[in-house]
Amino acid sequence: MLHLVVALAGLGAMLCLSGCSDSTLSATAIGAEGRSASGYAEKGAYAVLETLSLDCCDSAGAAFDVWQPMAAGPFPLLIWGNGSDANPSQYRYLLEHLASWGFVVVGTQDPSVGSGDELLSTLAFALEANTQAGHLLFDQIDSQRIGALGHSQGAGGVTNLMLRSPGMVRAIATMAKPAQMWCSEDAPCPSMSGLSEGAVFLINGELDMVIAPSVAIPGIPGEQAHESFYQALPQSVEKVWGTTRGGNHNDSQGQPDCAGALGLCGVGLRPMLGYLT
Repeated sequence: MLHLVVALAGLGAMLCLSGCSDSTLSATAIGAEGRSASGYAEKGAYAVLETLSLDCCDSAGAAFDVWQPMAAGPFPLLIWGNGSDANPSQYRYLLEHLASWGFVVVGTQDPSVGSGDELLSTLAFALEANTQAGHLLFDQIDSQRIGALGHSQGAGGVTNLMLRSPGMVRAIATMAKPAQMWCSEDAPCPSMSGLSEGAVFLINGELDMVIAPSVAIPGIPGEQAHESFYQALPQSVEKVWGTTRGGNHNDSQGQPDCAGALGLCGVGLRPMLGYLT
C-alpha cells in the first residue's frame, strides 16, 4: 500500500490531467487509506496501441516508444523518463496502464535522460507529430494538458523538464528520485525550490535508503532525501509525497510484481498504480 506521508494536494492536479472534476476529487481523492485510488489500480476502459521505435530521434539520437488509447483524441500527454541504462519497455506495465485510462504516453529510448534535454526533444516530437496529418499521433494530444513522470535518473529528468518548460508541463510524478549526492554534470539534480507552479508527486520506497531515502543522513548538505525535496518545494506548488511500505528502488519496473524488475524491488508496482493514474 502507498502510505501517504505528508499531503494529497498535488495528486488532484495529476489526476485531473485526464479530465476529472474538482468536485469528484475533493469528495474522494483523500479517502481513508486511499480507498478511492483502488479503482484506478485496475486497467482502464481503453484498448491500448503500443508502438516501439515510432520515429527518430531525440536530442541524443534515440527513437521514441508510444502507448496510446485506441480511440479518437485528444488525450492528455505524459512524457516518460527512464532510469539509468533502462528503456521504456522495462516499464511496459505502468505505461500501458496509464494509456488504458486515457493518456498518450511518449518516452525516448535514451538510457540517460537526467539533464532533461532528451525529454524536451521528446515533448517537441510529440507536439509536432500531433499536428502532422497521417501521423499516428495526429490530433491525439491535448496540448493544454501535459504531464511527465520518471524513475530514478528519469525522475531528475522530468524535474528538469518542468523547470525548463514553465507553464507547459503542469504536473510531474517522480519515482525514486535520487539524492543530490548521486547527481553529475551529465545528470544534474537542481533544487526543487526552482519550481514555482504546477504539481509534484514524490514517490519513494521504504527500503530505498541509499539512493532515494525518505530522511537524509545528518551532516550531508543539499537535498538528500524525499523529506528535503518536499520541504524545498515552494508553497505555490501543489505537492504530495508518498512512500510505499516495503518498496525499494526499482518497484516501478514491476509487471506488476517484482518478477519483471531488475533487482532492488520490494513490493512491485501495484501499490502505486491507483495513485499515479
